[in-house]
Amino acid sequence: MPSVFLNDLDKIISEVSQYQDKMAKVGEFYNQMGRAPWETYAKPETVVIFDFAGSTSLKLKIGHELAMRKIVLHDKICRIIIKKLNGEVIKETGDGVVALFGNPLDACRAAINTLEIAVRKEIPTKASLVFGMFEKIKLASKIDVYGISMDTCARIEKCALENQILINSALHNAILPFLKDYDDVLVSEPIPVTLRGIPDKEIYEIASKHIGLQNAIAIESKKNRFKRFAINEKIELIRNAESEIIEVGFGFQEFIDHFGNFTGLRDFIKKLLKKGVNIKFLIVDPNWGIEELKTAEEALGEKCRILKNHLILLKELQTELDVEKLQGNLEIHLYRKFPLFQALCIDSDLDGRIIVSNHLHGIEESENIEIMISKTSDPLMFDSYRSSIKLLLKNSRLLKLSIGTNQKVMT
Repeated sequence: MPSVFLNDLDKIISEVSQYQDKMAKVGEFYNQMGRAPWETYAKPETVVIFDFAGSTSLKLKIGHELAMRKIVLHDKICRIIIKKLNGEVIKETGDGVVALFGNPLDACRAAINTLEIAVRKEIPTKASLVFGMFEKIKLASKIDVYGISMDTCARIEKCALENQILINSALHNAILPFLKDYDDVLVSEPIPVTLRGIPDKEIYEIASKHIGLQNAIAIESKKNRFKRFAINEKIELIRNAESEIIEVGFGFQEFIDHFGNFTGLRDFIKKLLKKGVNIKFLIVDPNWGIEELKTAEEALGEKCRILKNHLILLKELQTELDVEKLQGNLEIHLYRKFPLFQALCIDSDLDGRIIVSNHLHGIEESENIEIMISKTSDPLMFDSYRSSIKLLLKNSRLLKLSIGTNQKVMT
């Protein structure tokens, strides 16, 4: 299999090293590279934002002069790679450059090779790539790039960590078969994001095997994931589940309200089980909880009374689905602990998502804040909640062993 790395990578590194002692030729180099030609039409291309990471903190750490040398070297590395791989530099962004590539594979190779050289030269960098429609417009003597795809690339760049490359889902879908030809390239699982004003819901990380995937992103968009999630948002996430759903709660009242009645919820669950999704309801045992929770907090005791009625309906649903022998399982687990949080887990065994809210004293449930986390975005928090839920499952009482033919458990 071919390698993603350029054959003359060491030669480029040598050229960069020589250039380090010739800072006076920066202006000459810029003139040699030239400006991108002006085009007046929009077309599908791949935009790449190459950015020097953490320039301000680096200046404070090693001093202004040394930091500026690294910034100029970073600029040279980007421009050499862009030119070699048939891209064009559109503009500078202070500590970085924006480039366009007609071939999305060249764009990915440019990002990977730039990162490889930067890491060897101990230069902090990062890159974001977006495949989409772009329009180049000339204002006075400057050329700029516009469009929703350009805005998306800028948003994704804010999510990138030092020495990381992030791409949008359109580029991932277009380029994945070609990247598979390179045995020294890694591609991550989808990373869920919420980018302000941008429709993209997932991004991906690519890297060389030498550098490796970071499997985490800078959570610039985390502020958009702290909120009360609308029930239709949760329904959409559940509908797209691939393997497992775990609901840790009191009785699914908001889901019943959304579907209008329990029959609507039953039909929704049935569709999930048909495609092989395993569903686990993990709830407080109402026969234990009513008196204990009533003494602790009256509102929680009332929830358990509601839950007792829902539990009767769930048992009827289990009986009905048991006859159909669907591919997925429906399990009801009862635990006898004071409930500290509510959670909705979607494919947590596949690095999916968890929407969680803690029970806060004196705060109404309707006013409580939820957070959506994943192993990629919040690895420590994700593992903590997932471990707690696993322990609750382990110590719970399974109301009925299994429904259907599949018997997958949380691992």
